[in-house]
Amino acid sequence: MKTLLCAVLFPFLLFAQRNAESVYINGRIWTLDEARPEAEAVAVAGGRILAVGSTQEIRGYIGN
Repeated sequence: MKTLLCAVLFPFLLFAQRNAESVYINGRIWTLDEARPEAEAVAVAGGRILAVGSTQEIRGYIGN
């Protein structure tokens, strides 16, 4: 039963989006990633970057 529960819940936990402690939007961020060298927003939690992208994409990390 535990194995089945883990198999069912794991995909949801893997893709769960958590709220950021800080969100910086409408900026100019150089990512050092050749595929996406620039972004306009970043979400941070626990001293780690959660996501980098457009302001619209990153607004989803703002909690209530």
